[in-house]
Amino acid sequence: MVRIRKLAARDYKAVKKMERIIVDEYLGYLKETGDEDTIEPWITPPVLLGGVVAAIVFIALIIALAGRRCRRLS
Repeated sequence: MVRIRKLAARDYKAVKKMERIIVDEYLGYLKETGDEDTIEPWITPPVLLGGVVAAIVFIALIIALAGRRCRRLS
């Protein structure tokens, strides 16, 4: 069962770890393709992290709703 809750202070390490994974993946992509980072200077880590957290919450909701629907169909 998936439990959805607000982020808490105890989640800080997990969120920072996800952020590091995403940044490392992005930097690896840039290195592999030879592309340049064209992100505007106003996109700071907190802004980027906010988008990442929003995407994670959205995915969690989809998973939770899909699980509910599967249980109803059974």
